[in-house]
Amino acid sequence: MSDTEGEPHRDKIVEIKKSRTAAKGRLTRWCNAIKGLQGSGENLDEVKGKVRSAAAGSAELTDLHDKLSSLVVDDYEKEEADFYLSSVQGNCNPVIKEAREWIKSIEQDSVTPDDSASQCGSNRSSRSSVVSLRLKATARKAALAIEEAALKERQLIESEQMRLRQRKEQIALDKEMAIARAEEEVFSSEIEGKPPEHLVSQIPVPGDEKQPEKTTPALNPQADKFTPKSTPTTDSSAVLKLLDDNQQHRRRLLEVMQLPSAELMTFDGDPLQFWVFMRSFENNVHNSTLADCMKLARLIQYCVGEARQIQ
Repeated sequence: MSDTEGEPHRDKIVEIKKSRTAAKGRLTRWCNAIKGLQGSGENLDEVKGKVRSAAAGSAELTDLHDKLSSLVVDDYEKEEADFYLSSVQGNCNPVIKEAREWIKSIEQDSVTPDDSASQCGSNRSSRSSVVSLRLKATARKAALAIEEAALKERQLIESEQMRLRQRKEQIALDKEMAIARAEEEVFSSEIEGKPPEHLVSQIPVPGDEKQPEKTTPALNPQADKFTPKSTPTTDSSAVLKLLDDNQQHRRRLLEVMQLPSAELMTFDGDPLQFWVFMRSFENNVHNSTLADCMKLARLIQYCVGEARQIQ
């Protein structure tokens, strides 16, 4: 399926992605400005304006993400959009939240010149609560920093998982292609009446062993005339046995090319999975006509982790 057939809104998707990039740039600039202005209480009004703009920018980015998710049909592109949104908002939303708490603490701590003496007294009595709030805000800031670091770590893990998933899909595709090529060679050899040459050279065929050359002894001119004796005809059972052996070797060749026909699970040493693995291995490998050394090689291949180290 082409991109045009699978995603008829490709032009709209490209336009939304451009708008999303611009929104991300504005949101990042606002968050950086907020961080720089929080050092002084004189910047209170300016910080308020930046926080409102940043909150609106975050909402705009979420809206663009929703529009993009409704248009794309590819699972990988949807995962990329989700990762993009979580990465941007994971960096900016904690800044907005911290700035709002800072604004609240500054407003509670401020005293206007028009306050009466009683109001000033009550404000002084409330200073302890303001200090307590500041301590809580500081603790909250430290917690947000830890949460931000954990979020970045999760994003790195998700990105690595995405790359591993793509690698796994590529390996599965390569495997299917290899199996298809092998089956094509086997079928071609069946049509021609002989196995593929690069496999036949590895499997001994009965009756194909080289026989020692016979030497003809020198004749004695003084010997009596040789009269040949009648020899019995070749037993037909020997011919049938040779044909049967050839057929068995051919079946063994086909099993080598097609084994396993289904995806065989691996065993990592978990005792709970042992009998399930052994039953699958016996049905697909052990009960075949392969040689014991080839069965052992298959067993080692499907053992991973601790189970493979024990060998």
